[in-house]
Amino acid sequence: MQTSIDEGVAVWAARQMGCFSVAQARRAGASPQFICRRVGSGRWRRLDARVLALPSHPHTWDQRAVAVSLTAPVGAITGRPGAALLGFPGFPPAVGFEVSIPPTTSLRTPLARVRRSIWLQPVARGPVRVNRPALVVAQLAGTPGVSDVMLRHVVEDLVARDLGTWDELRDLTVRLSGRRVRGAPRLVALLEQQGDGGGVPMSALERAMNDTFGVPGLPPLRWQRPFPWRPAAPQRLDALIEPAKVILEGDGRAWHARLEQMGIDRRRDREALAHGYVVARYGYHEVRDDGPALLAELTAIVADRMPPEYLRVDAR
Repeated sequence: MQTSIDEGVAVWAARQMGCFSVAQARRAGASPQFICRRVGSGRWRRLDARVLALPSHPHTWDQRAVAVSLTAPVGAITGRPGAALLGFPGFPPAVGFEVSIPPTTSLRTPLARVRRSIWLQPVARGPVRVNRPALVVAQLAGTPGVSDVMLRHVVEDLVARDLGTWDELRDLTVRLSGRRVRGAPRLVALLEQQGDGGGVPMSALERAMNDTFGVPGLPPLRWQRPFPWRPAAPQRLDALIEPAKVILEGDGRAWHARLEQMGIDRRRDREALAHGYVVARYGYHEVRDDGPALLAELTAIVADRMPPEYLRVDAR
């Protein structure tokens, strides 16, 4: 017998390859007992503790991709399956799935291999959540069995279909190299073949940073400040959020020069940390292209580090 609950679930399933989450079924009015009866009668099929499906829809690879996205709503499919979903050449749909989740969360599912990662920026492709294309490329660079030729074809396809840019890959490679992420050296070698690219004037970078971060939700940025722990030193910080002890450093150098500078930057970052400061480093292209995401990231950092007396003032 068809019920209003079944009708509500059918709406979700029609958008999601026949899948729907337990949470969506509950929003349609289904109780745990109702769900158990539907599964027991065979009218619904259980794919995971959190995901169900209608038997009328074939259990295809595409449906499993949707199911993985539903069981990991804060995660994203990545690796080889992510490459297949993005249509990268040389990566057909495979049997297994990989899903990345934030480091602070946990997930167990028979539907996919789960990995925690800070390199996570989910992008919706219909009902499926896949990692940002450039990040999928970065993971492929560290994946066994992905040859240099395959990687080059993927990068060329990424740029040709406007899924990412050379500048984005350069900025990402600098960040990956700073973390010594597996696969970063291969990306460096590949990008060296394409060319170094020019730098960006510091004035343009500062304008981009000020446009992105100089907003009412953050304390004022103090530009070109001396090191608080070494005020007589000739070097200057690009910007400082003093109440939260957060330093902003922009880098407009050509990407290869940024790689060469990393050792010095890391020493400066450790020196800042020893004096109670944290450093957030940004390249021009990521500030220009990913401003809202970076602003949200910096806002969270600043909010976590604001002294209680400032929070009390804001509360009033």
